[in-house]
Amino acid sequence: MARKSTALILALILAGTLPALGRWRAEYAAVSPELQKWFNSLRSPQGTACCDVSDGHRIDDADVDTAGGHYRVRLGGIWHKVDPERVLTIPNRLGQPVVWFLGTEQDPRITCFLPGAGF
Repeated sequence: MARKSTALILALILAGTLPALGRWRAEYAAVSPELQKWFNSLRSPQGTACCDVSDGHRIDDADVDTAGGHYRVRLGGIWHKVDPERVLTIPNRLGQPVVWFLGTEQDPRITCFLPGAGF
């Protein structure tokens, strides 16, 4: 009985996340091959791959701030400091800020951050 309950819970969680992933992938499926190649080439200052466009999370400019000389991003209504070694310093060809993270919005491990064109 416990296994069925666990399987049901996992299926519900997965069903809730797939539409969001699908929207991001569908939105960027039409991105030019050059822009996709650019996204796939992004690396943190430490050389770690940021993954590709479908793994990033676009955020609004209003969800980016600087405090104490560091970037902060708001995910799930919570402000999170971005370590300087995670900030990409190349021009943003998309224009809008993008953050890559592992974990959840409430407890993210930010792997890369690309500031918007206005920052």
